[in-house]
Amino acid sequence: MSAKTKAQLLAEIEALQKRLAELQAVETESHQKNDIYKKTAYDLGERVKELNCLYGISRLVETPGISLPEILQGSVELLPSAWQYPQITCARITLNDREYKTKNFRYTKWKLESKIRVEGKRAGSVEVFYLEEQPKDYEGPFLKEERALIGAIAECLGRIIQRAQAQNSLLETNNYLESLITYANAPIIVWDPALKTTRFNRAFEQLTGYSADEVLDKELSKLFPETNRAESISKMVDTVSGERWESIEIPILHKDGKVSIVLWNSANIYAEDGVMLLSTIAQGQDITERVQAEEALRRSETLLIETGRMAKVGGWEVDAKTFEVSWTEETYRIHEVPLGYELPLEEAFNFFHPDDRPKLEIAFQKALEHGEPYDVEIRLITAKGIHLWTHIICNPIIVDGKTVKLTGTFQDITERKRAQQLMNALNQASVAMGTALTHQEIFNAVAEELKQLDISCMLFPVDLAQDKLITKYMSYESALIVKVEKLAGIKHEDFSFPIDTVNFFQEAVREKKTLFEENFEQVLQQVFPKLAKKLLAQMIKTLRIPKIVSAPLIVEDQIVGVFSVQSNNLTQEDVPATTAFADQLASAWNKVNLLQNLKKTIDGTIQTIAATVEVRDPYTSGHQKRVADLAAAIASQMGLSKERVEGIKMAGVIHDLGKIQIPAEILSKPGKLTDLEFNIIKTHPQVGFDLIKNIEFPWPIAQIVLQHHEKMDGSGYPQGLKGDAIMLEARILCVADVVEAMSSHRPYRPAHGIEKALKQIKNDKGTLLDPKVVNACLKLFKQGYILLKS
Repeated sequence: MSAKTKAQLLAEIEALQKRLAELQAVETESHQKNDIYKKTAYDLGERVKELNCLYGISRLVETPGISLPEILQGSVELLPSAWQYPQITCARITLNDREYKTKNFRYTKWKLESKIRVEGKRAGSVEVFYLEEQPKDYEGPFLKEERALIGAIAECLGRIIQRAQAQNSLLETNNYLESLITYANAPIIVWDPALKTTRFNRAFEQLTGYSADEVLDKELSKLFPETNRAESISKMVDTVSGERWESIEIPILHKDGKVSIVLWNSANIYAEDGVMLLSTIAQGQDITERVQAEEALRRSETLLIETGRMAKVGGWEVDAKTFEVSWTEETYRIHEVPLGYELPLEEAFNFFHPDDRPKLEIAFQKALEHGEPYDVEIRLITAKGIHLWTHIICNPIIVDGKTVKLTGTFQDITERKRAQQLMNALNQASVAMGTALTHQEIFNAVAEELKQLDISCMLFPVDLAQDKLITKYMSYESALIVKVEKLAGIKHEDFSFPIDTVNFFQEAVREKKTLFEENFEQVLQQVFPKLAKKLLAQMIKTLRIPKIVSAPLIVEDQIVGVFSVQSNNLTQEDVPATTAFADQLASAWNKVNLLQNLKKTIDGTIQTIAATVEVRDPYTSGHQKRVADLAAAIASQMGLSKERVEGIKMAGVIHDLGKIQIPAEILSKPGKLTDLEFNIIKTHPQVGFDLIKNIEFPWPIAQIVLQHHEKMDGSGYPQGLKGDAIMLEARILCVADVVEAMSSHRPYRPAHGIEKALKQIKNDKGTLLDPKVVNACLKLFKQGYILLKS
């Protein structure tokens, strides 16, 4: 091999250097690609974590039955895994001031936040925190992808929340509509395109007498009378076919065969596409009576008779010269005498109650002699012995200054009068029940009022354990009760009977409704199924219960008893009043239960008792504490001993304890109280005293509570004490009570403010309020005393 020249060697070296440079470039590029691959793989992993987070949230949303709080808590627990450093990441989601946090949550300065917006308004936020600082790079502790991710999560949660709220709103709307249909007074029915019934409400059930099993998924045609069935079905088809149908009359066949004319208005319900018919809903109005009235309108004479019958109003005339009496058909019916029966004036007067007849005779004579009209309500005894209340109006017809005829109207107002009497009795009983401390006292209060209306009553507590009614409370004379007990062979307090063996009581209890029964004999036979017929007949004769109305006593949707009233004059119209009695009884019953429970646990602290009162009356929440604080301050100002000051403060904390027995609707009534309601309010000092009088306190708290509404001039209550007869502690509490009450808001008025309150006690000083106490109070506020905050 020949030796290479220097030039050749230099060329080869240059070529090698060039090759080396190329190899180095390739190696550098390879390293760069490897770095890119690594970064790409890392970025891909990060994106997978982000996608897993979003996917996890979407899976949460799809979970059946999951609530919004569960979605938010689940979402917040998914967040850390999607961040760069999950092991030191914590998160929090806030929605409407409620927080959902990871278990390791701690607020730090390394925070990333995005607002949650619902319908464009801020509803909350998503926050991610690092628990410790990370190596800083050009982006800071959080990546730009993470900033984008938290925004996407916030946007996603906003949509989820909006959808959940929309679903809740839809559910509420559906429930509302469901309630409207179920409890609507008008009958409502729904059917599908195949003319099969899919839904109907209680009013429809009451109208027709059909049960759900008899109607649902059955042909709609069974609801139409056979004579009108083809026409009615045709109208149904027109409706389902989309034809317009407004206020159309279709006769409905009742289960018992009766037919009602119902005025229907319907609407078709379509799928979301607006084309596919899902069902048809129709609301009806029973216009049977109206149709009958319209038919009668064509006959003027029939119209007069029918109108009088419906209103129980008849007409009458008396000839002033011959005293001949003329009655309309309804007047004959009210008197229960045959139509057309001729009777002289004296016999007509004999129908009226002996105690009321003189009043009517005087009015009648004045009408004859002086032409004076009259308008009286008077009792009447019918030809069959039924006692009624009647409303008689007389209009004298005068010709040439002389009365020639008396004419007027005659109306049976027994139902209205009885309703008034029952409601008056209920109001009076309510006052008595307001102060009752036992179940027996409650029953006695009701029985006493009903006795004045010749109505007997019974109350059967429910034995829930054995599903029985107990014949514990009866308003009959003791001699009658003893006689019945001998016939039954058991004391009435010890006797009970299974609810489901007596159909009348079973329906009242199971259906939770008030029932009227004309044939009590049948009820009694089921109560005493083993009693001999002869003994049963004697019992029926002894009790003299021809008619009965029974209502369940319901407390917090639980039947606690059955209240029954018995009288020969009861009708179906007495059901509402009896129900009202039962409701008041149930309320009072529950209050006594609460009261008795309170007595069992009254060994608790004074603060616990005070809290019980304020829970019953949120409008005066804090009132007792503020009165107690002010009363104690006044007592200190007057130089009373620390022991007496403490006693006054403790009495103040519970001075309105008696309000626990006052209905909440009276305590929170926004308007002026009636005399009856105010009389109920005025019972609270006595009730409070009765509740704590047997508790041994180191201070005369019971007497202070009893006297805190007494006034210096004797105009206070409940005892009407005067001057020094009122305890000093009670006089102090009275002033504090007035100041706080006037300064604070009440349901029936806004707060008057402290200035007006102080002015008022200054005006009442020496008459209603103790001057020394008032002066001490005024001095106290002058020194800067401020009432406790509400």
